Amino acid sequence: FDVNKDTTLFQYNGVQPFTTYDTQVFANLIIDGRNLRVALTSTLSVHSPESAPTEPRDLQFSDTNYTRVTLTWNPPESPNGIITNYTITRVEVESGNTTEETVSNSPYIQMNLIGNREYMFKVKAATN
Repeated sequence: FDVNKDTTLFQYNGVQPFTTYDTQVFANLIIDGRNLRVALTSTLSVHSPESAPTEPRDLQFSDTNYTRVTLTWNPPESPNGIITNYTITRVEVESGNTTEETVSNSPYIQMNLIGNREYMFKVKAATN
């Protein structure tokens, strides 16, 4: 980025979560008709904070029977940080009863289902 001598503040736009940016200030000098680039500061590394991840990918159901189901998934395409856990939300469709459980990774086995009832599941990833 080019700035002039009156610039005392520079704002980055489009910063991505959980990314390291290296910044250094240089001066472009003209001495005897030659252009010289001189470092005025050492490199400063700045880390952007974590943000909410995108949804986990490829949610699959297997080993289903009347009382249990196994859920598997892949991590989010954009974790935007370090994934610390996943929240499994289960909704019994007819009654609307909702339960949540936090797990550290895939797969997850949901037990104690009641036969002949319809359930919805959602998996959400979390960072710090």
